[in-house]
Amino acid sequence: MLTALIIIICIYVAVPVVLVLNMEFLLRVRGRKAKSTILEYPKDLEIEEEFIQVQEGVKLQSWWIGSWVPTKNTIIFIHGNARNITYFSDFFRKMHRNVRANLCAVSLRGYGKSGGKLSFKKVIPDLIKTVSHIKRHRHITPEDIIIHGRSQGASIAAELVSGLNVKGLIIESGLATLNDLIGGTLKKTKLFFPFAYLNMARLKSGRFNTFKNLKRITCPVLLIHGKQDRQVPVRCALRNHSANKNCRLLLIDGAGHQNCSDSPRYYEAINDTFGL
Repeated sequence: MLTALIIIICIYVAVPVVLVLNMEFLLRVRGRKAKSTILEYPKDLEIEEEFIQVQEGVKLQSWWIGSWVPTKNTIIFIHGNARNITYFSDFFRKMHRNVRANLCAVSLRGYGKSGGKLSFKKVIPDLIKTVSHIKRHRHITPEDIIIHGRSQGASIAAELVSGLNVKGLIIESGLATLNDLIGGTLKKTKLFFPFAYLNMARLKSGRFNTFKNLKRITCPVLLIHGKQDRQVPVRCALRNHSANKNCRLLLIDGAGHQNCSDSPRYYEAINDTFGL
């Protein structure tokens, strides 16, 4: 009986550890249909679609939407885990109408029409090559570029900007650490609920720690978060805000995880923070 109990306890402890160590596989499976499904091309937007080579045999799908005013200022948008850029057409319409900057959106490796498979290891090198390509191809300087990450893309954006010289950074609905994602997932299950309060992110990686990356970033940062976000708690935004004196925090009443951009304050803050 004692032996059986020990085996059960070992299995109980091992399962969440194995899940954390295989996060890339879990994230790849989660929302797999939305990652690969290509929605209808938005006919009312002038979009230049381009495929940027980041590795031999791997190209990333990108959309370029020029501003309605002459400008070199360019926002590079990094999406979250669940969807590729074709799901953001309505958001791009609003950005084009309300923000005085060019917009470049990129489907990460394994999303949309981009090649390869989702990879924590390769996402930053891919984006560095993407930014370099955009600078050369569009004849813009680092001082013209604002990196905008949403949800899981916010953590990626913060790590990317920690190693780049750019005009600014937008963190929208972002985590403070990878453990917020792991803990939030485990909290949703009654069986593994106790593990939600452990810093299990250390088992996987010390990377994509937005809080720590913000401490190293010197450019202006705009944090945007919905007060009613149930997927990424607003406490993540508050913690990120405490990391950097250059951070401006915009909390939007009535907004959840995906609809902060419904508020006019969203666009006013972007234009004002970065002088657009």
